[in-house]
Amino acid sequence: MPQADDACPIPERGVVRVNKKSRNKLLVVTAIIIALISGLTYYALSGKGSLAYFKTVKEIKADRSLIGESVKVGGKVLPGTRSRGRDGLKFAIGDAGERMWVTYKGAEPSTFGDGVQVIAEGELKSQDRLEATNLITKCPSKFENEKIGESK
Repeated sequence: MPQADDACPIPERGVVRVNKKSRNKLLVVTAIIIALISGLTYYALSGKGSLAYFKTVKEIKADRSLIGESVKVGGKVLPGTRSRGRDGLKFAIGDAGERMWVTYKGAEPSTFGDGVQVIAEGELKSQDRLEATNLITKCPSKFENEKIGESK
């Protein structure tokens, strides 16, 4: 039968002993987690991440420093401005009386058309011209589809 003297020593309450190797690993993992969180937060808030909102045509045209930069701009496709040629799809978007021409070489979204809300992402070539690499259209809601179907 073991005696009290043979029992494992119990550390003092509140004191945790960690060897140097484990402590260093913990510090490295903590630093990596903090760096990842900081990087993701910066990316999301910098305007380059997908979590970032888009700017309006009026906001883009008011800021000359954006020329040559990658931007996201939203607006409605202006009626009668769509054309497709060798350079791809060309159309104008607008809001609040402002207009911007967009060229896009990708596939035309199925919901694309006059009056459709779009977000175009790409390089701003001048204050009124965007060369888009990505084009997103707002899908019409089910309610709007039903309303259109009822009017026929």
